[in-house]
Amino acid sequence: QQAPIKMGILTELSGALGATGSAERDGFLLFRKESGGKLGGRAVTTVIEDTASDPQTALSKVEKLVESDKVDFLLGPIGSATSAAIKPYVVAQQMPTLIGGTVDEIGDGKYLFRVTFAANADAFLQGYLAGHAGHKSAVIIAPNYIAGQSAVEYFEKGFVATGGHVVAKLLPRLGTTDFAPYINQIPATADVAIVFEPGTDGVRFMKQYGDFGKKLPLFGFPSTV
Repeated sequence: QQAPIKMGILTELSGALGATGSAERDGFLLFRKESGGKLGGRAVTTVIEDTASDPQTALSKVEKLVESDKVDFLLGPIGSATSAAIKPYVVAQQMPTLIGGTVDEIGDGKYLFRVTFAANADAFLQGYLAGHAGHKSAVIIAPNYIAGQSAVEYFEKGFVATGGHVVAKLLPRLGTTDFAPYINQIPATADVAIVFEPGTDGVRFMKQYGDFGKKLPLFGFPSTV
């Protein structure tokens, strides 16, 4: 019973979510170091793999970790798309997995457990706060993948709950480098933008939004800034 625990860390170390996934990895390794290399009194070794923010890569890497590296547990992806990609496999393998994907539907409550905030409730709040601040006409901007699509849905629900109206929904792909076409599509009738752009996408969006000289106030997930 005192054999070391082998922990697989499968997260986004490159691609659009690379900065966030790297922080997840570094945070776990720092905690392990400060705990003397042990968790619950057991020594912990790690095998680290990069999803590259790509669902297919995530699936091939999780198969390696489980079947070749024989890990006991997984610290899983940050991204909802990569988390969803590995879900059927880890459930079939009965592999305990802690995931950073924020969308409620990613976990199953038996083998996959979300260890971060619930994005759907948070997105509803962001939309509600924009309306509560007095804004009536919103444009919603979010990446076109699972978390972004859920953000759009719950941003709108929260905003509409205050009597507001969504005049446009813009969904650039995850990893977009040029947001100009989307910023140009922001309707003149919008009096607020509700935005979710994660990782390096958020950095690029904010820089380009500033370069356009837009004065539209922004609400949304803090990852954008």
